[in-house]
Parts: sequence; C-alpha cells; structure tokens
Amino acid sequence: TLLMVASIQCREPVVEVLIQRKASLDLQTSDGGTALMCAALAGHPAIVQRLLKAGASMGLRNANGHTALHMAKDYGHAECVRAIKEHVEAMVAARRAEEDAADWEWRRAKAAWSTRTSPTASPGAGRTAPSPTRGSTGSSSSTPRSTRSSSPPCTRPARARSLAWSASARAPPRFST
Repeated sequence: TLLMVASIQCREPVVEVLIQRKASLDLQTSDGGTALMCAALAGHPAIVQRLLKAGASMGLRNANGHTALHMAKDYGHAECVRAIKEHVEAMVAARRAEEDAADWEWRRAKAAWSTRTSPTASPGAGRTAPSPTRGSTGSSSSTPRSTRSSSPPCTRPARARSLAWSASARAPPRFST
C-alpha cells in the first residue's frame, strides 16, 4: 500500500496525510507485512512512533511469525525498539491510571453506600419500617431501616470490573531485550 511505501522511504509528511485520511494502518501484504513492520525494518523511529500513536497494531505477525519489534531488534534498529517499548509503557501507564480512577470511583461509591446505610450516619433521622400488622407473616421488622446492616449489591461496580477484565484481556505482549 501507499502507507507501506511511505513508511519504508521515511516520508513523514505522506504518512501523516495518509493517517489523517484514515488509511488502514493494519493492512497486511501476502506475506503478512504491515506499514509498522516496514518502518521498523527500515529503521525509521519517527514513523514507528506516529503509526503506533495512530493505533497500528503491534501484535500482528508476518508469515515468519515476526512482529515489528522482532524486525527492529533483528536488524539492529535500537531507536525503533525503544520507540515500541516506550509506546507499550505509555499504554500500560494509561491503563493503570484508568484502573486507578475506576478503583477510586468504586471506593467513593462504597464509602457513600456505607455512610448511607450506617446507623451513625444520621442519628435519629432513620426511617422506621412499618410495624407488623395482624395477619402479616412478620417479615417486616420494627428495627429502623437505617440501623439494619446491609452491604452494597456487589463488591465492585460493573465499570470497574470491566476495566479490570479488559486490561488483562487486551494487555500488550511482553517483550524482552
């Protein structure tokens, strides 16, 4: 594709225009090569960074089973290896910040729930449940609702659970140098 050719030839302005015009970043050749692999193979770290920032997939493999990182490493392009690793580190940091924000929101919601249901939250202001009437099964209690022990409906809100799952399910591959 034109994006692959521009990546190999280090034509940054052309790559930028193609990205802005929504060129497919992860199209693969018949042997599995991508624009990111072309840039890594040719040793162009600025193009590698731009493609990664635009959302190019690092996990795609060519027919030989190599990723862009493997190619950069095999051909001795240390700057491209560094660019890919920095991108992975930035992604991990962003996911951790997202998870921390969700965890903070969960703790805040849990504290609000605890405050709302604790007997000391508002002394004397709790509503009382209706008294059992003649013929009732006694399922109602004469204990004020605010003094009943209750717990939140789940241990973590769905958003926090989904973030924790998505981070583990879509974690970037780990590479060693």
